Amino acid sequence: MPRSPGKLHTPRQRRYEDTRPNAAARGYGNEWRRVSNAFVLAYPFCLLCLCRGRVNEGARQSPSTRGRSLQVDHITPHNGDAALICDQTNLQTLCATPCHAVEKRRIENTTHDVRGSWFAYLASELIRTQSIDHLRSHAHGVPPGLLEAVADRGGVDLWE
Repeated sequence: MPRSPGKLHTPRQRRYEDTRPNAAARGYGNEWRRVSNAFVLAYPFCLLCLCRGRVNEGARQSPSTRGRSLQVDHITPHNGDAALICDQTNLQTLCATPCHAVEKRRIENTTHDVRGSWFAYLASELIRTQSIDHLRSHAHGVPPGLLEAVADRGGVDLWE
């Protein structure tokens, strides 16, 4: 795959790209593509955008020129664990940018309890934006168990 112009990459980034295994070696082979494509079709809403009272805001503002604008994200990073890679209870849909590339990555880089911190962050966004009704109205597009996890973290009763 051709690399972007050198001025866009620092030497450190180039070393990382040169040594990083390809997607298939990291667990993103044919099985992952089938699972992730089916997952986005079943759950077409970015969970972070819903908690902010929006619908796929990042995907609409920054449509992807390669691939799709919604990504299937591992809530708890799999770190090569084959059991976690396609575990649907560990998956969520996020806008590629900024929800996945910025917000989720920030949490992954600052804590060891990614799952707990992520749900706490979603709950804080839900409360901050007062988007509980919005989230309820789009609950059909969110994987089972995720709404409850967000509500538990924020002490919110979604089904009152």
